[in-house]
Amino acid sequence: SGLPGNPSGAALSASTNGNAQIQFNDQAVGIYKFVYTTLDNHKDTVAYTLYPKPVVSLGEDFGFCDGGEPVIITANGGISYIWSTGQTTNSILISPIASTNYVVTGTDSNGCKNADALYVSIFPKPQGQIPYVEPVFENDDLQIMAGSWSNAMQYEWQGPNGFISSAPNNMITNVTTDEAG
Repeated sequence: SGLPGNPSGAALSASTNGNAQIQFNDQAVGIYKFVYTTLDNHKDTVAYTLYPKPVVSLGEDFGFCDGGEPVIITANGGISYIWSTGQTTNSILISPIASTNYVVTGTDSNGCKNADALYVSIFPKPQGQIPYVEPVFENDDLQIMAGSWSNAMQYEWQGPNGFISSAPNNMITNVTTDEAG
């Protein structure tokens, strides 16, 4: 009882029928030797090496545009990996259609395992409709309007003759036939 020789980070339970349990905490990395005796006549030593868990990392959670181009997510910190998707490489190509939590378990050269998770939020596509524009005559002003859109953060207009604008509503003055389109 008391087990004064126990190393820091380890706890040894009392022996029952010749069995005892050793519990290690996360700071208990190292080599441990446990010496036990039976009736003060038989002595033996058990050596145990406790390796640290690998630091497996997927990086920060991020957002993905609904219907966006596939992206690669990469795990590091291990020498082999198993993903919640069943894949076993360190990088996987994802194209989620709903917000998804990806989990990877990495194994290091000592056989120790640790996991990390990455949450990918799906950003919805903007929804809206550009209002109908009446035809205009040459040299008239053309008013173009984006209309009402949900989930839109910015606008981008592109048109003939290099027309580009980020304003939701635009006035093109004195239009010419070169600007048709």
